[in-house]
Amino acid sequence: AHIDGKNRGPAAYDDAAGIAAMLELLNLLVESKKPPSRPIILLFVGVEELGLQGSKLFLKYHNCSNPQLNSTGCFFDTTNDSINIASRFLENSSSFLNIESLGPGMPLGIMQKGKGSAGTINSLKNTKGLIFGTFADDVTKLGLITSTSDAVRFREKGMAGAELLFFGNPTKYHTQLDSISTNSNINDETKETFSIDNFLNYKTNPINHLQLLGNALTDFVFKYRIIENTD
Repeated sequence: AHIDGKNRGPAAYDDAAGIAAMLELLNLLVESKKPPSRPIILLFVGVEELGLQGSKLFLKYHNCSNPQLNSTGCFFDTTNDSINIASRFLENSSSFLNIESLGPGMPLGIMQKGKGSAGTINSLKNTKGLIFGTFADDVTKLGLITSTSDAVRFREKGMAGAELLFFGNPTKYHTQLDSISTNSNINDETKETFSIDNFLNYKTNPINHLQLLGNALTDFVFKYRIIENTD
Protein backbone atom coordinates (compact mmCIF):
# COMPACT_ATOMS: atom_id res chain seq x y z
CA ALA A 1 0.00 0.00 0.00
CA HIS A 2 1.15 3.56 -0.58
CA ILE A 3 1.39 6.21 2.13
CA ASP A 4 0.64 9.20 -0.10
CA GLY A 5 -2.70 10.29 -1.55
CA LYS A 6 -4.11 12.80 -3.98
CA ASN A 7 -4.58 16.25 -2.45
CA ARG A 8 -8.15 16.43 -3.78
CA GLY A 9 -9.63 14.67 -0.77
CA PRO A 10 -9.10 12.51 2.33
CA ALA A 11 -7.85 9.49 0.31
CA ALA A 12 -9.57 7.18 2.79
CA TYR A 13 -9.60 4.15 0.50
CA ASP A 14 -6.73 5.25 -1.74
CA ASP A 15 -4.81 4.29 0.25
CA ALA A 16 -5.33 4.99 3.96
CA ALA A 17 -7.41 1.81 4.33
CA GLY A 18 -4.52 -0.25 3.02
CA ILE A 19 -2.07 1.37 5.42
CA ALA A 20 -4.40 0.82 8.37
CA ALA A 21 -4.84 -2.84 7.48
CA MET A 22 -1.09 -3.35 7.15
CA LEU A 23 -0.46 -1.76 10.55
CA GLU A 24 -3.02 -4.09 12.10
CA LEU A 25 -1.35 -7.01 10.33
CA LEU A 26 1.98 -5.94 11.78
CA ASN A 27 0.43 -5.91 15.24
CA LEU A 28 -0.98 -9.39 14.63
CA LEU A 29 2.42 -10.70 13.51
CA VAL A 30 4.06 -9.32 16.65
CA GLU A 31 1.45 -10.73 19.03
CA SER A 32 0.77 -14.03 17.29
CA LYS A 33 2.54 -17.18 18.43
CA LYS A 34 1.97 -18.70 15.01
CA PRO A 35 4.72 -17.82 12.53
CA PRO A 36 3.74 -16.95 8.96
CA SER A 37 4.33 -19.46 6.22
CA ARG A 38 7.33 -17.49 4.92
CA PRO A 39 9.27 -14.26 5.57
CA ILE A 40 7.07 -11.19 5.17
CA ILE A 41 8.02 -7.71 3.93
CA LEU A 42 5.52 -4.95 4.69
CA LEU A 43 6.24 -2.30 2.08
CA PHE A 44 4.82 1.16 2.79
CA VAL A 45 5.39 2.82 -0.57
CA GLY A 46 5.91 6.56 -1.00
CA VAL A 47 5.34 8.86 -3.99
CA GLU A 48 2.95 6.42 -5.67
CA GLU A 49 0.71 9.20 -6.94
CA LEU A 50 3.60 10.87 -8.76
CA GLY A 51 4.73 8.17 -11.12
CA LEU A 52 5.12 5.12 -8.87
CA GLN A 53 8.48 6.41 -7.70
CA GLY A 54 8.51 4.45 -4.42
CA SER A 55 8.10 1.03 -6.01
CA LYS A 56 10.59 2.02 -8.69
CA LEU A 57 13.16 2.75 -5.99
CA PHE A 58 12.35 -0.50 -4.18
CA LEU A 59 13.00 -2.44 -7.36
CA LYS A 60 16.23 -0.56 -7.87
CA TYR A 61 17.36 -1.69 -4.42
CA HIS A 62 16.28 -5.19 -5.34
CA ASN A 63 18.24 -5.15 -8.58
CA CYS A 64 21.31 -3.72 -6.92
CA SER A 65 21.30 -6.44 -4.29
CA ASN A 66 21.01 -9.33 -6.73
CA PRO A 67 24.51 -10.43 -7.79
CA GLN A 68 23.04 -11.93 -10.96
CA LEU A 69 21.81 -8.54 -12.13
CA ASN A 70 23.73 -5.53 -13.35
CA SER A 71 24.24 -3.13 -10.43
CA THR A 72 25.57 -0.25 -12.52
CA GLY A 73 24.28 3.04 -11.16
CA CYS A 74 23.44 1.77 -7.69
CA PHE A 75 24.06 4.35 -4.99
CA PHE A 76 25.03 2.09 -2.08
CA ASP A 77 27.69 -0.49 -1.32
CA THR A 78 26.40 -3.88 -2.50
CA THR A 79 29.28 -5.67 -0.74
CA ASN A 80 28.13 -4.61 2.71
CA ASP A 81 27.24 -7.49 5.02
CA SER A 82 24.02 -5.73 5.94
CA ILE A 83 22.00 -6.76 2.88
CA ASN A 84 19.12 -4.35 2.31
CA ILE A 85 15.63 -5.68 2.75
CA ALA A 86 14.67 -5.39 -0.91
CA SER A 87 17.16 -8.11 -1.79
CA ARG A 88 15.03 -10.60 0.14
CA PHE A 89 12.23 -10.16 -2.36
CA LEU A 90 13.20 -12.71 -4.99
CA GLU A 91 11.28 -13.31 -8.22
CA ASN A 92 11.47 -17.08 -7.93
CA SER A 93 10.30 -17.41 -4.33
CA SER A 94 8.15 -14.39 -3.43
CA SER A 95 4.71 -13.06 -4.20
CA PHE A 96 3.38 -9.54 -3.72
CA LEU A 97 -0.11 -8.44 -2.69
CA ASN A 98 -0.67 -4.79 -3.49
CA ILE A 99 -3.56 -2.93 -1.83
CA GLU A 100 -5.29 -0.29 -3.94
CA SER A 101 -8.56 1.42 -4.75
CA LEU A 102 -10.37 2.45 -7.93
CA GLY A 103 -13.27 3.83 -5.90
CA PRO A 104 -14.22 3.94 -2.22
CA GLY A 105 -16.22 1.14 -0.68
CA MET A 106 -17.17 -2.42 -1.52
CA PRO A 107 -16.74 -4.66 -3.37
CA LEU A 108 -13.19 -5.77 -2.67
CA GLY A 109 -11.44 -8.28 -4.84
CA ILE A 110 -8.49 -9.49 -6.86
CA MET A 111 -8.78 -7.60 -10.10
CA GLN A 112 -5.39 -8.13 -11.69
CA LYS A 113 -2.53 -10.54 -11.16
CA GLY A 114 1.02 -11.16 -12.22
CA LYS A 115 2.49 -14.18 -13.93
CA GLY A 116 2.85 -17.23 -11.69
CA SER A 117 0.33 -16.02 -9.11
CA ALA A 118 -1.23 -19.39 -8.26
CA GLY A 119 0.11 -19.29 -4.69
CA THR A 120 -1.42 -15.88 -4.05
CA ILE A 121 -4.80 -16.77 -5.55
CA ASN A 122 -4.91 -20.08 -3.72
CA SER A 123 -4.27 -18.40 -0.36
CA LEU A 124 -7.26 -16.09 -0.89
CA LYS A 125 -9.73 -18.42 -2.57
CA ASN A 126 -11.59 -19.16 0.65
CA THR A 127 -11.66 -15.59 1.99
CA LYS A 128 -15.37 -14.90 2.36
CA GLY A 129 -16.51 -11.72 0.64
CA LEU A 130 -13.73 -11.40 -1.93
CA ILE A 131 -14.47 -11.44 -5.64
CA PHE A 132 -12.14 -12.29 -8.49
CA GLY A 133 -12.20 -10.69 -11.91
CA THR A 134 -10.47 -8.45 -14.46
CA PHE A 135 -12.40 -5.25 -13.75
CA ALA A 136 -9.34 -3.08 -13.09
CA ASP A 137 -7.57 -4.20 -16.23
CA ASP A 138 -10.73 -3.69 -18.30
CA VAL A 139 -11.36 -0.18 -16.95
CA THR A 140 -7.81 1.00 -17.51
CA LYS A 141 -7.53 -0.61 -20.96
CA LEU A 142 -10.74 1.16 -22.03
CA GLY A 143 -9.27 4.47 -20.87
CA LEU A 144 -12.13 5.08 -18.43
CA ILE A 145 -9.55 5.72 -15.70
CA THR A 146 -6.08 6.78 -16.73
CA SER A 147 -4.25 5.46 -13.72
CA THR A 148 -1.78 2.80 -12.73
CA SER A 149 -0.46 1.25 -9.54
CA ASP A 150 2.63 -0.20 -7.92
CA ALA A 151 1.46 -3.67 -8.92
CA VAL A 152 2.25 -2.72 -12.51
CA ARG A 153 5.91 -2.23 -11.59
CA PHE A 154 6.10 -5.70 -10.09
CA ARG A 155 4.24 -7.29 -12.97
CA GLU A 156 6.59 -5.67 -15.46
CA LYS A 157 9.45 -7.35 -13.62
CA GLY A 158 7.73 -10.68 -14.03
CA MET A 159 7.04 -11.05 -10.33
CA ALA A 160 4.26 -13.27 -9.04
CA GLY A 161 1.40 -11.79 -7.07
CA ALA A 162 -1.83 -9.88 -7.35
CA GLU A 163 -3.61 -6.64 -6.51
CA LEU A 164 -6.33 -6.40 -3.88
CA LEU A 165 -8.64 -3.61 -4.94
CA PHE A 166 -11.61 -1.61 -3.64
CA PHE A 167 -13.84 -0.48 -6.50
CA GLY A 168 -17.06 0.67 -4.91
CA ASN A 169 -17.68 3.75 -7.04
CA PRO A 170 -15.03 4.77 -9.60
CA THR A 171 -16.65 8.20 -10.01
CA LYS A 172 -15.37 9.06 -6.50
CA TYR A 173 -11.82 7.99 -7.34
CA HIS A 174 -9.28 10.74 -6.56
CA THR A 175 -11.99 13.13 -5.37
CA GLN A 176 -13.05 14.65 -2.06
CA LEU A 177 -15.69 11.88 -1.84
CA ASP A 178 -13.02 9.27 -1.15
CA SER A 179 -13.79 9.49 2.55
CA ILE A 180 -15.18 7.47 5.42
CA SER A 181 -18.20 9.72 5.97
CA THR A 182 -19.53 9.39 2.42
CA ASN A 183 -19.29 5.59 2.58
CA SER A 184 -20.89 5.06 5.97
CA ASN A 185 -24.49 4.22 6.65
CA ILE A 186 -24.11 3.33 10.30
CA ASN A 187 -27.26 3.62 12.41
CA ASP A 188 -27.30 4.11 16.16
CA GLU A 189 -29.90 1.37 16.49
CA THR A 190 -28.82 -2.21 15.86
CA LYS A 191 -31.20 -4.91 14.68
CA GLU A 192 -30.91 -8.44 16.04
CA THR A 193 -32.48 -10.14 13.03
CA PHE A 194 -31.26 -10.09 9.46
CA SER A 195 -32.92 -7.57 7.17
CA ILE A 196 -32.15 -5.77 3.95
CA ASP A 197 -31.22 -2.75 6.08
CA ASN A 198 -28.58 -4.79 7.89
CA PHE A 199 -27.26 -6.11 4.59
CA LEU A 200 -26.96 -2.65 3.09
CA ASN A 201 -25.38 -1.36 6.29
CA TYR A 202 -22.75 -4.10 6.09
CA LYS A 203 -21.97 -3.18 2.48
CA THR A 204 -21.54 0.50 3.34
CA ASN A 205 -19.88 0.23 6.76
CA PRO A 206 -16.15 1.08 6.51
CA ILE A 207 -15.42 -1.04 9.60
CA ASN A 208 -16.67 -4.10 7.71
CA HIS A 209 -14.59 -3.11 4.71
CA LEU A 210 -11.44 -2.99 6.84
CA GLN A 211 -12.37 -6.31 8.45
CA LEU A 212 -12.62 -7.99 5.05
CA LEU A 213 -9.35 -6.42 3.97
CA GLY A 214 -7.72 -7.61 7.18
CA ASN A 215 -9.07 -11.13 6.64
CA ALA A 216 -7.60 -11.20 3.15
CA LEU A 217 -4.18 -10.02 4.34
CA THR A 218 -4.19 -12.57 7.16
CA ASP A 219 -5.05 -15.40 4.76
CA PHE A 220 -2.32 -14.28 2.37
CA VAL A 221 0.27 -14.26 5.15
CA PHE A 222 -0.66 -17.46 6.95
CA LYS A 223 -2.17 -19.64 4.21
CA TYR A 224 0.21 -18.95 1.36
CA ARG A 225 2.00 -21.97 -0.06
CA ILE A 226 4.41 -22.02 -2.99
CA ILE A 227 2.75 -23.73 -5.94
CA GLU A 228 4.32 -24.84 -9.18
CA ASN A 229 2.70 -22.35 -11.53
CA THR A 230 1.62 -23.19 -15.04
CA ASP A 231 0.07 -19.83 -15.98
